[in-house]
Amino acid sequence: MARLLEESRGSNLPVYAMEWHVDYWDHLGWKDPFDLPQATRRQEQYANAQASGLFTPQVVLNGIVFPDHAWNLSEIRGDAKRLLEKPPLVTVSLRVEAGPGPSLCTLHPSWTGAKKDGELRLALVEDGLGSLPTTGENASRRLQHTHVVRAVQAFPAGKADGSGIVFPIPQGVRRANASFLALVQDPHTLEILGAAEAPVP
Repeated sequence: MARLLEESRGSNLPVYAMEWHVDYWDHLGWKDPFDLPQATRRQEQYANAQASGLFTPQVVLNGIVFPDHAWNLSEIRGDAKRLLEKPPLVTVSLRVEAGPGPSLCTLHPSWTGAKKDGELRLALVEDGLGSLPTTGENASRRLQHTHVVRAVQAFPAGKADGSGIVFPIPQGVRRANASFLALVQDPHTLEILGAAEAPVP
């Protein structure tokens, strides 16, 4: 995913990435420091909507599950290219302000063309993270992580009018390495209709 992001940025392509760390492997004896219950629930949503099952790792592009592509960058790159050839159904923009408190930001998302029953998801992602599992198949391997989801909020699109959504910054997040993503999603198919990204001030 880091390579795909780097290539996309170099070509000025609108690719937005989210690394979701599920929590259902914690019982094996090593707790992922970046896992979120919301990540597991989100993966379960995809499994239920598309009868895809749960896989780790699992690749989802624009809300479409590609269970066989988790290790094949060339196939992921090709699928992403085909998806980028289609214009987004929703145009999303995102403005972020510091405050109103020391560990808070105020987000101003806006969009045009969204379905009335669409959902707005706001996520805080962080780069430059790593972990060192002590058990399991990755024991003693230092893992590098890109665009890790550290916090997320979701709203019906009709109830988030962009006038200012206060978003807490979790303790330990390095602002210089973090950014916010705004996604508008079809709640039924889980297709991503549009997205935008903005740095944390």
